[in-house]
Amino acid sequence: MEFHALRLCVANFDESLKFYRDVLCFKGWHNDDQQYAYFEDMNIALFSQKNMAEALFGAYQPMERPLQPNAIIQFEVPDVDDYFGV
Repeated sequence: MEFHALRLCVANFDESLKFYRDVLCFKGWHNDDQQYAYFEDMNIALFSQKNMAEALFGAYQPMERPLQPNAIIQFEVPDVDDYFGV
């Protein structure tokens, strides 16, 4: 198992992208339609909190204290079934 990235689930993707890209000068790529950005050298990804909630739970429900995750630690394995002995 290898660490891949820290994925930050952000409420405002456009503002967050501008901050990490333009203020902190992180280099990487982004997809505005998916509201996803990945900064390879820093192992940090940005993802719309709304899109993440929809991907994980099928729906996004804005509330004062959202149940949606704010950050996800992402690991990679060559073969998930083999890793878990399936």
